[in-house]
Amino acid sequence: MSSIKTENIILFNLNRTANIMDSLTYRLSTGKKINSSKDDPCTWVTSLSSHSAFNCLDSVNSSLNMIATNIRIADATMDTIGNYLDTMISQLEMIISNYPPCPPGSPERAELLKNFNFLHQQIDQVTSPPDHEGAKKIMSDPSVVAGAGDWEIIVGEHGVRKTIHSQQVHTGPTGLNISELPESATDSEIIDALKNLKSAKDTLEQRRLGLATDAASIPRWQEHNKRMANFHRNRTERIENANIAEVAAQIRIGELKHALNIEMIRSITKARSQLIELL
Repeated sequence: MSSIKTENIILFNLNRTANIMDSLTYRLSTGKKINSSKDDPCTWVTSLSSHSAFNCLDSVNSSLNMIATNIRIADATMDTIGNYLDTMISQLEMIISNYPPCPPGSPERAELLKNFNFLHQQIDQVTSPPDHEGAKKIMSDPSVVAGAGDWEIIVGEHGVRKTIHSQQVHTGPTGLNISELPESATDSEIIDALKNLKSAKDTLEQRRLGLATDAASIPRWQEHNKRMANFHRNRTERIENANIAEVAAQIRIGELKHALNIEMIRSITKARSQLIELL
């Protein structure tokens, strides 16, 4: 092999060693094994995939936190409605149970019916909380509130979905089915309204239980997502983070190779000079 060809090979090795040293120095200073696809394309793609999975799961859990808040609001609202129903029952019972009873046209009867109708209006108001769209979606009447109905939510990685079923607790026919009473309501109408209120209480409890059943899996999904997010984060760190002790050893080997190549260049240069002197 000619000295020129040998020198070219040595120069090529010097350049390659310098590039490797640059990469190792980067790893040592940043603690990162890869910085871009050029460092290791396959590893880079795997790292991006793990990053994406982590971000996706983190986003899903943030969404589930919002959903859980809306479900708690809906549950608390149903509890409030239950209290309203108890008060409405009490108002009507006072009309027909008092002795002497409140006769039609009396101020007492009119006031009690007015209170009843006010609570009726309150029920429809609280089932559409303006700041909690999810709770509104679950509880409201789809024929009145746009978008109300079943709530399809993403609970896991790869778009896994679950349905939070509509639990309508408004006063309409598809909800608790409670009608207002006119001031002229008869005792018979009030007795029928009392029966209907007690039925509405049963409906309310069933729908509150249905909501709790749908919501029960959300904490389990959040915990599962948290574990998987930690897995992807740790995987990314294992892929990206450099082994500092190993990198330091590789740098030392690179330095030795660099020194050896420099010495070989010097030897070839010296031999060439001696040859020229002889000639």
